[in-house]
Amino acid sequence: MKKVLVSVLAVVAGTAFFSSCGNNVKTAKMESYMDTVSYAQGLVGGTEYGKYLDNPDINGNKQIFSQAFALGLANDSAKFAMTREEAYEILQKYNMKMREEAQKKMEEERKAAAAMMKIKSDEAIEKYKQEEGVKTTESGLMYKIIKAGNGAIPAETDIVEVNYEGKLVDGTVFDSSYERKQSVKFPVNGVIKGWTEALKMMPVGSTWELMIPSELAYGERGAGNAIPGNAALIFKVDLLGKEAGSAQK
Repeated sequence: MKKVLVSVLAVVAGTAFFSSCGNNVKTAKMESYMDTVSYAQGLVGGTEYGKYLDNPDINGNKQIFSQAFALGLANDSAKFAMTREEAYEILQKYNMKMREEAQKKMEEERKAAAAMMKIKSDEAIEKYKQEEGVKTTESGLMYKIIKAGNGAIPAETDIVEVNYEGKLVDGTVFDSSYERKQSVKFPVNGVIKGWTEALKMMPVGSTWELMIPSELAYGERGAGNAIPGNAALIFKVDLLGKEAGSAQK
């Protein structure tokens, strides 16, 4: 969202679209390089700001804006309907109001997306439970053993080395060390609950598939743009090795 105060300051350099006040801007004479720069600034600034005012969420008044803008360019303070200080205060309050409305809208959209993702995740979890070889722990973590390893099982404070791929229930891959062609090391208790629980059951050399309910992953808030709220996550995990660590909860 464009901020009004910033936008006004940006186009003050010469917005012919608004300062013309009915004059034919096509007849503007450009006799120097800075004439062409000024015209370009006015054309681009006026066009962009015109789009901004036309936005149904803004519903600005072009006529009032162009009149005030022309007075501002001429610095004709005797004709101002308000002082500059009053104008800045109005714009600051307006910008704050627009930010609050934008944040409210984003939060509403996030909650709607999280509600839809919960439905999809619950459906995927119920379907996954029926698949052959799936085991479910008391916490609700589900896993399939793709390859059984015979190495040591990590302790909670150990450091593990893994390759992995993470997907949403619709198959969207949001992270993959396979694609980066580089394994990852991290403490067992330094990741989401579902990972920590699984790693403390996996012998080194194992490959498991995990279905992690959202409450054992990133919960109702999700994580960034990649993982929506209430998202169950599916991981393929290769446990390559472990070493003693001193990670603490």
